Amino acid sequence: MRRCASLALVLFIMAIPVVGDDAVREYTANKVKGTPPVIDGNYTDAGWAGSEWTGEFFGLRNGAVGAAYQGQKVDVNYQWRALWDEDYLYILMTADFYYLTPNGWTYAGDIVTALAADDTGYAGWGVGTCVDFEFFLEPNWKDGDGYNSNPPAYTEATNGGGEPSYQLCYFPLIEDREGDKVWEVGNFGVRDKDEGPPFFYTGVPAGLGGNWMPIFDAAYAQSLGAKPMKLAALPHEIAGAKEGQVVATPVLEIAVPFSQLNLTSLMGAGDITAIAPAAINCVLEKDADGHWVKPGDEWLINITGYTDGYTAGHGASLVTWNNVVGGGFRTYPRGILRFAAGTSVENWMLN
Repeated sequence: MRRCASLALVLFIMAIPVVGDDAVREYTANKVKGTPPVIDGNYTDAGWAGSEWTGEFFGLRNGAVGAAYQGQKVDVNYQWRALWDEDYLYILMTADFYYLTPNGWTYAGDIVTALAADDTGYAGWGVGTCVDFEFFLEPNWKDGDGYNSNPPAYTEATNGGGEPSYQLCYFPLIEDREGDKVWEVGNFGVRDKDEGPPFFYTGVPAGLGGNWMPIFDAAYAQSLGAKPMKLAALPHEIAGAKEGQVVATPVLEIAVPFSQLNLTSLMGAGDITAIAPAAINCVLEKDADGHWVKPGDEWLINITGYTDGYTAGHGASLVTWNNVVGGGFRTYPRGILRFAAGTSVENWMLN
């Protein structure tokens, strides 16, 4: 998946860590009022009305890098917001990426040796697939079922995985070109097919023995009784940025169809009673009223990422929305995503 090696040296700390927080964080996703967000990589506050931004990401160590940030909130402008309706969970994420002088630093074991002239694919904020936004969704979770502890009550040895989730990874990459030579392809635009950019990696829910491949083609999804996945991203670059300045604020918009989280139909898993206990939390089924999700439902969620080369080079290479208390991206505890019926005050309050 990732072609980069871990950073092996910290030059200096870019931001002062603040007090850590081991509490499980919560986010309330309000229901869409009116038209759902347009998934095109150009968000507007009006299009995402009823949702609030959440930021304040924690640092994680990456090999020898990031030890000072482990479990501490870091000064990086990563943020996300969410909405939902009868068919979709909508997630918007953006971050500040910083300019890095081409061929100045490298992920090839040390970050101070200048690269050769033909190694431009390792420079800047589009550093191969080292820069990413990662999402972990565990839909069918109930408080007290033994999950979301650290270490989790259910383990890989006893439950075929122990960390059930849908994992979604997006890699925001700029095109790295030198004349007619393309060292790194770009990864922005609207994805409307099951293959091709924007590249999107999906992980394996625990205990299922197969991968989850979201379906973007509307006709194919409909043939399976599902809604299509939607994804779009744009770089929103800033002209004239110099090293240490923000050069882009990539925007990622995703619409995750609840109907594609029904593994019994989309993965051929058969009777859900045959699925490992850990994986049951990845199965959504409609209730008697035909709803996938209702107000009051709670999921587990975490949103994480590998930062741009400049930020990583200054110590904060990995970030996580919920503090996983020394674990990795996949581990517990995750935050709680709560589904609510209403929208924010400004949408219904009389003027």
